Amino acid sequence: MNKTKNLTEGNIYKNFFLFAIPLVLSQLLSLSYNIFDSMIAGKFINNFAVGAVGATYMYDLFILTLVGGFAVGFSIYISRIFGEKDYERIKNDVLNVLIFIVGVVIIIAILSILFRNQIFAFFKIDKEIENDAMTYFIIHKLGLVFINLQGVFVHILNSLGVSSYVFIMSALSAVLNVGGNLVFVLGFGMKIEGLALATVLSAFIVIVCYGVKLFLIFKELGVEKAPVNFSFNCVKESFKYSVPTCLQQMIMYTSGIFITPALNALGPAVTTGYSVAYKMYNLPSEVYFSASRTVAVYTAQSIGSKKLNGIRKGLFVGLFQSFIVSLPFLLLAVCFAGPVASIFFEDGYKGDAFNYAVSFATYYLPFVVINVINNISHNFFRGMKQMTLLLISTGVGSLSKLVLVIALVPFLHINGVFLGWMLSWFAEAIFCIIVYLVKFSTKEKIIKIAMNS
Repeated sequence: MNKTKNLTEGNIYKNFFLFAIPLVLSQLLSLSYNIFDSMIAGKFINNFAVGAVGATYMYDLFILTLVGGFAVGFSIYISRIFGEKDYERIKNDVLNVLIFIVGVVIIIAILSILFRNQIFAFFKIDKEIENDAMTYFIIHKLGLVFINLQGVFVHILNSLGVSSYVFIMSALSAVLNVGGNLVFVLGFGMKIEGLALATVLSAFIVIVCYGVKLFLIFKELGVEKAPVNFSFNCVKESFKYSVPTCLQQMIMYTSGIFITPALNALGPAVTTGYSVAYKMYNLPSEVYFSASRTVAVYTAQSIGSKKLNGIRKGLFVGLFQSFIVSLPFLLLAVCFAGPVASIFFEDGYKGDAFNYAVSFATYYLPFVVINVINNISHNFFRGMKQMTLLLISTGVGSLSKLVLVIALVPFLHINGVFLGWMLSWFAEAIFCIIVYLVKFSTKEKIIKIAMNS
């Protein structure tokens, strides 16, 4: 059984590597079946099916990251309690927060379905893909609780030093999702609805498995029989961690919410090209997103256990690790842009949507290495409970992206979106570097801030 792990005990390089690798592999599995979804859509439904699935992607991502942001912040709160070895409190708080999150997501799902026409009008979904996009949207929202809870369980288990089981669940989810696509789309002849059903059903099965694992963790910690006080006081207490992170995620993706209507208004080729470009961006970005979570968990556990001397070292170990593990996937997307983009379209298609995606990967994506600095900074700020800096940093990136894209699109069409996106990475990185030099450049400064957090 995958045991809970305190990252502050033992060799830091070994701990970071062993903790991060399952997270990275888990994310790659998740990414692989998302790519397979899109491949099935493009090759066996039609060339714009990827655009139909991705037409409201930013809205779906906004919800996912809203819930995920809350879970990330809550996981930092749990990491600190874990460092203090208050296991009964962990059980009580985790169960109460799960109930709270389920209630919130159900409300979001109901409102999304009730106001689906208004949502589609806001995003300016092209008539050519509107029916398919609506079908996917409704089925996806009916399973929204299961889809979102996957990420919540991942962060809770990560906060307890458990990462290998997350990898196993990602593998199971990938197998179920791919198998569901084959059965529903290729076997039963379903179209967009088959992709959505496979996603929801696989999420449901994985959530059941996560629930069993959580019980086993409570048993390992010796609190499986400890009484649970059903009260949202612990939710309120965790708000100082979770709400700022939740706001940070909202800020991060707000720019995407407002950029998407402008993209969709340019036609289905642009919608599809951008959707494929985003999937190519995810190849390296999902890897360093996963690896960098080690920094947040390590920093929070260090503060909780009063082991402050290693925090600065942990920051740089995490930064180096994130660069290294994401580099091969960046090279794959950049050096083989054409072949990678082609898997999302029917054989032989070389239209505008394909060319837009290849252009992004060739000219803009190489600079995503700058964004590694931003992501590591986010996780470091979370672990240090520097939530104001986290919000400001994210705001710099999101606002600069929105302003630059709006300014450049009238002159550069979709390349204005890509260029504005790339320049926003640089804007936020400059801010993060300045903050580090002013507030965290020495071990003594970091220890002083950690003691007061």
